[in-house]
Amino acid sequence: RSTKMLLGLLHFSHMGFYLGLVLSLSVGIPCIWVGIVYLARLLFTGAVMKAIQHKIKAPLNLATYPILDLFFFLYNLFVVPIGLIKRPEWRK
Repeated sequence: RSTKMLLGLLHFSHMGFYLGLVLSLSVGIPCIWVGIVYLARLLFTGAVMKAIQHKIKAPLNLATYPILDLFFFLYNLFVVPIGLIKRPEWRK
């Protein structure tokens, strides 16, 4: 049960961050500050990904991380709500 809650928190915080960036830009916060916050998050999460890479001894291409992070946001934005509305039926 706690794993589901943590995964839900991951999706919620990810969505909140990107929606917060868009909201910040729409209310007139200068792009430079929004960019600094975004860069700080990328550096922090990149460091976490680097530690994970070292721990699991698997190659991870950190150069593609910002793109994959954006795709994860789009996944959360479009696919997750569909899964909440209609539960998938698994074939046996």
